[in-house]
Amino acid sequence: DTNYTSIDVYNVDPTADANGLYECDEGETIELDASGSWDPAGENDPLAYYWDLDGEEGYEAEGITVNYECGNGYDEITVYLKVTDDDGGVGYDDAGITIYNIPPGVTIDNVIPQPVNEGSEVTVYVSFTDYPDDTHTAEVDWGTEDEPEYLGEVTSPFEASHTYCNEGEYYTNVTVTDDEGAEGSYGYEIEVINVDPTASIEGPDRSILDET
Repeated sequence: DTNYTSIDVYNVDPTADANGLYECDEGETIELDASGSWDPAGENDPLAYYWDLDGEEGYEAEGITVNYECGNGYDEITVYLKVTDDDGGVGYDDAGITIYNIPPGVTIDNVIPQPVNEGSEVTVYVSFTDYPDDTHTAEVDWGTEDEPEYLGEVTSPFEASHTYCNEGEYYTNVTVTDDEGAEGSYGYEIEVINVDPTASIEGPDRSILDET
């Protein structure tokens, strides 16, 4: 006689692995990777991967890897991973993302005029790059003994002007600060040239009248 035995095989939930912690600079795009997830049945139990990237209801991205666009830093956020097998098993994991603030990149595009005569105004033209949601302030150290000139809130590009009283070479430094306190600077040496004095004679009229 042949005896038969019934064996029940139960599905086991997959193990989800979101592979955190991730780090990125603001504005950078990184890849989230769930390839460390696994199922005891291996290839016999295919997996599907779903990502919640904004912490709100629902999973808006699908795939074993997905791209994530890092927003304004500094920030710490959490993304969520759900992994399912074709037998209805579900596994969950999450991963932290640390987004770092980066300083503005500052450039002096032009200085007009250069060189400049002492007593005449010179203008520096400045541009900078940064994450678009940041706000910025600026100041200019004109290379004199005076305190730097604070310009207040600025957007790119902007300009600033100054009049030097004496000839010389002045190392001018422009600093742009974002709303997280990160600073970017750019320096430029401005040449101021001497101007000859203008002579004048003042006094009573000493013209001689012709008497006849």
